[in-house]
Amino acid sequence: MQAKSEIEEAVGPSSRSPITNVSYLHGKVMGFSSLAKKFYGVGDYAGTVFFSIIITSTVALQQLTTKLGFRCPCVNSKQMVNCTTEELGNAKCSATLNYAYGLSFMLAPAIGFFVFGVAANPKMWKSITGILKKVQQHRRSVEQVSWTLLGVFGKAMISPISWIAMAMIDGHYYACAVTQLPYDVGQPNSMYASCNKMAAAKTPIMSDEFHSNRNFSQIIGWILICGTLLLGLTIYGVSQCILPLTYYHAKYYKYYRMAEEAEFDQEMEMKAHHEAERNVRAFMDKRRAKALWDKIATVYSFHRDKKKLALYSYLHQWVLEEKSKGIEDIPDISDCEDELTHLMHFS
Repeated sequence: MQAKSEIEEAVGPSSRSPITNVSYLHGKVMGFSSLAKKFYGVGDYAGTVFFSIIITSTVALQQLTTKLGFRCPCVNSKQMVNCTTEELGNAKCSATLNYAYGLSFMLAPAIGFFVFGVAANPKMWKSITGILKKVQQHRRSVEQVSWTLLGVFGKAMISPISWIAMAMIDGHYYACAVTQLPYDVGQPNSMYASCNKMAAAKTPIMSDEFHSNRNFSQIIGWILICGTLLLGLTIYGVSQCILPLTYYHAKYYKYYRMAEEAEFDQEMEMKAHHEAERNVRAFMDKRRAKALWDKIATVYSFHRDKKKLALYSYLHQWVLEEKSKGIEDIPDISDCEDELTHLMHFS
């Protein structure tokens, strides 16, 4: 009865008049709508707001990294004698080290952002989880999965492209990578006689070659931004043209999918809590032998019973076995499911 009261508190009383049902459902829909607007933006500009936040955060992080963590290695012309690419890390081959240092700051965060963007997208895992074990008639085609993954990868590329574009506009990473002598050191009329003198300066003076390469990097950065924006707009426009839904129908489709996902998550959590509570109480009602404690404490590997129904733990398996033997006085699972189904329909 306690579990039932908790469920009724979550989904509302099980007996309502039709008018009350309509009012209650309307309240839930409006509540979900306001919540969705908080997380997904406002109206038609939801995607723009979301992507703008991602880009702004990426740009801010890039500037912070450059200010606090980036310092191009120093080298002078005397250290460049007989330098080969096999001597990466050697003091006299700092130009090769500069190349790796600059590219690592440009590419490593971009790769990290891409991996995070893919991993954080639920569509990625919804598309591939259990895909090789699905019933044949319910498997999606390779073409359908490919289009879904293409969309996931496309959205995940926003942060990496933003990072690389802003890194190119800033110019320090690229200039450090391609400039053999990034600091004004070692030449007859140089500002610093050695790298030690340069390191003591609060704001080091860079070489003319470094500034030239930085200017070129900024040009490439702006070209990358303009090209990406035009390409993205073109792809999005074409995808909207071939969409099988009209404008308002597409909006309804999006709202419905969001509402269905939220409701499904809520009902799964409620059902899992209810069934787990019943199983634990059935086990704890009596003193159990050590062998049984050992069984339920074993690390569980997912498997199914003889009827191909899922078993979620060894405790769950034990409850079903005891129920089938008629040994334990345990409520039938179907009775619990019928009760929850009844409540889910607000009847």
